[in-house]
Amino acid sequence: MRCVVAWAGPWDLSASDDFPKSSREAIRALAVDADINVASPLYFISAATAPTLLIHGQNDELVSIHQAQIALAKLRQNNVATSTLFLPGEGHMGLSKDKHVQLFADSIQTFLEKYL
Repeated sequence: MRCVVAWAGPWDLSASDDFPKSSREAIRALAVDADINVASPLYFISAATAPTLLIHGQNDELVSIHQAQIALAKLRQNNVATSTLFLPGEGHMGLSKDKHVQLFADSIQTFLEKYL
């Protein structure tokens, strides 16, 4: 893998306060017989992780932006090349403002051109 573009994804499924009740219940149901950390990408970040672009809406109510912030901290801690696009006023995987659509496309294109 040469690079990663992560849009509004969960990174630490054990951080239950970052998810609405319905999502917490689904996560618990899936993790009944498993270690929740095994399903959490956060715990697999290392110095070998590919360059990563984190994209997240600052008003995301399904997956809190805190998830992207903790991923960013762990990526930086491991010296992984990281770019971010945190979109003010946007929710979960939504692009409600025309300027954000162009910024989203431009950010991905720039990142991919750099790492592919």
